[in-house]
Amino acid sequence: MQPARLRQILDKARGQRVLCIGDVMLDRFVYGVVSRISPEAPVPVLRQTRAVSMPGGAANVARNLSSLGLLPVIIGSVGTDEAGAELSALLDQSSGISAHLVPLKDRPTTLKTRLVAGGQQLLRLDAEDTGPPDAASERAVMTAIEETLPSVSAVLVSDYAK
Repeated sequence: MQPARLRQILDKARGQRVLCIGDVMLDRFVYGVVSRISPEAPVPVLRQTRAVSMPGGAANVARNLSSLGLLPVIIGSVGTDEAGAELSALLDQSSGISAHLVPLKDRPTTLKTRLVAGGQQLLRLDAEDTGPPDAASERAVMTAIEETLPSVSAVLVSDYAK
């Protein structure tokens, strides 16, 4: 598609509310320097220099929609844990995004942590429970979707199998 035509389409869509349903998660990047191998096992030792967290999964899709001038409404579930609180706070700070995150008591927020040194990802650690949610949580998500549908122009489903 020609860039000028794409800009026209996006200009027409600007300001439209889009429901984004899916697997929300917290993406964390831990950056550092590797200067030695561990004496305990033949693995690099990463000396952390900084860490950055951002909305991931369907929450990242909502951020991308927002960057295009759309008004995403994200519906998903999080654990009642530190990662869920951090993700909620990050989405609250994101301009133009409305988040409806259903708290799940018995499971963690999906957290993907990437360890990076010298521009190279060394390892990704996933903390997650990919089993189905309990019936009450599923009903809460479905209710949020049903209540939001009349106020949006489009629905986007983002499934990361989480």
